[in-house]
Amino acid sequence: NDDWINFGVSFSETNMNTSGHPSGAEAVWPSGTYTVSEDGNSITRGDGVIMSLSNISETSFTASFSVPDGTHIGGRIAALDGPYSFNME
Repeated sequence: NDDWINFGVSFSETNMNTSGHPSGAEAVWPSGTYTVSEDGNSITRGDGVIMSLSNISETSFTASFSVPDGTHIGGRIAALDGPYSFNME
């Protein structure tokens, strides 16, 4: 989706920083704390959403997750709920 063309994510030891969200869509992939599973195949965000990781390389990965019902920013509820998959390069 072209709305996400400027989206970016970076990681430090315990924090995930995101930028370039489409207007009102920060709840889909918020900045904040996270933990990585022991096998490295998932991230649990500070809000409890579990992101499954696949196709991991030094320069890219795919993250799949579902935003729970009722998650919203700026009154955009129905547009945010549901499954997402991001191919990050």
